[in-house]
Amino acid sequence: MGNTDKLGVFHQELQHMGIKVRGPDVNASDAVFTVERDPNGSNGAIRYALAAIKNVGEAAMEGLVRERRENGPYRDLFDFAQRLDPHAVNKRQMENLVRAGAFDGICSNRRQVYDAIEMLLRHASIANNERDSGQMGLFGGDSAGAVEAPSLPEIADWQKMDRLTEEFEATGLYLSGHPLDDFTPIMKRLKVKTNADILSAGKPGPRRMAGTLLGISERTSKKGNRYAFLSFTDTSGVFEVIAFSETLNQNRDILELGQSFFIRAQFDADSRFSVQSMQLLEKAGDKVIPGLAVVVSSATPLSALRDVLSAWRHGRGHVTVVSRLEEGAEVDIELSGGYALTPDDINAVRAIPGIVEARET
Repeated sequence: MGNTDKLGVFHQELQHMGIKVRGPDVNASDAVFTVERDPNGSNGAIRYALAAIKNVGEAAMEGLVRERRENGPYRDLFDFAQRLDPHAVNKRQMENLVRAGAFDGICSNRRQVYDAIEMLLRHASIANNERDSGQMGLFGGDSAGAVEAPSLPEIADWQKMDRLTEEFEATGLYLSGHPLDDFTPIMKRLKVKTNADILSAGKPGPRRMAGTLLGISERTSKKGNRYAFLSFTDTSGVFEVIAFSETLNQNRDILELGQSFFIRAQFDADSRFSVQSMQLLEKAGDKVIPGLAVVVSSATPLSALRDVLSAWRHGRGHVTVVSRLEEGAEVDIELSGGYALTPDDINAVRAIPGIVEARET
């Protein structure tokens, strides 16, 4: 269960099967992976195991689950601290529980919880000493000496990318989102295909991809040239590409783990990818000119569309004609050359009789 490489493979298989993986939760997870269903019995999902979080220990997580089963869900962080065995869970284990999002259900601000770990562990130790001495509860009860729970530090949560990075470091997976999520419009304009879609199509040729860099493994060829296997993740899973000497040298300065890239790769008959060029995804997005997809269901508007488009030549925008067939399928035909597209031009296309839809891409 601690093998994050195998967990990554399982996660990818579940994605392909359309089965959701819910993140770890101190009030919902067991020490091991479990199957959850909605109250109506539908929408099955896998709940991530607490013990699958890096460096937390299965025995310690079994203790947390056992306490929850015997005495009910943890009401808040201080209730968790009061009931925690400080001899079983230390600072490092708490840090990875927070980074993985295991406390999101009782406090969604991960940075706030992370910065409160030492305080929580001190209270856990005090509560444990009180239990050993037979005194009343630390944060409540009838004891006159009960200690009021302190406030959490007032601090903003980690930025989304920081949250995802911490989450990945703790679990080896992106569970609450993906670094590429914010690049969806850019990837659409770049006509990026996911690794899963490319493998499913199985056709060799040049491909446009995007991925967040997970690992770099450099090698030396028999001729003494350096090359590297680059491991990426996209929204469909993990994939690997090979960057040969020239490409590797051209991009070495930007190859940082956690960065997201736009990749032009050659997909061969053996289902391998070799990098032709690559650049930071946000930089590629700066150069993308919005395009236009024109949907038609017959040949009627094509003559008028050709006349309108002929006035926009010599631009940088791309135009795709989408032919909607009777059986419901669509065929994309990308027109050659570039077009100067303005909002007025796009509205002119929409006004052509017979145009089903004209949308920016």
